[in-house]
Amino acid sequence: MSYLDSLAGAQPLSFTATSSSPPSTFGELLSGDDMNDLCAFNAASLDIQSTISSNGGITAAQIQDSIRKANEVVSIIRQNFPGAMGSSEMLERVKRVLDIYNADNILLTQSVCPDEINHEHGDITDLFIENIGGGKVFHLGGLAGVP
Repeated sequence: MSYLDSLAGAQPLSFTATSSSPPSTFGELLSGDDMNDLCAFNAASLDIQSTISSNGGITAAQIQDSIRKANEVVSIIRQNFPGAMGSSEMLERVKRVLDIYNADNILLTQSVCPDEINHEHGDITDLFIENIGGGKVFHLGGLAGVP
């Protein structure tokens, strides 16, 4: 299951190509599915990276589907959770605050369930560990993140 498919959760979504022939240029690829949301861009990027890693490549039609899915998922999230922020948006806000306090003196500590689903590439825990913790983190949490 791809990253974007897992975000769709229980709500079934169906996506079909807009034409019978695959797009031949980047402009055709994006037509009708422009990216105008940073969260959607990040989600589509992670999905595209995952597909390339798994399959050794990606087609233009698969990229178009990733963009369409990302736009749809982020639209649903924004509609149902007004003010929701993506992981990278949250990271940037936290980094701006930490810069005031000299982030070099910070030990990143988190209380998150250690299950691998909570520590996938691009997730907020991963972003914080790499960008704030310098690759290191002190884990407080056990099952369900309870210390």
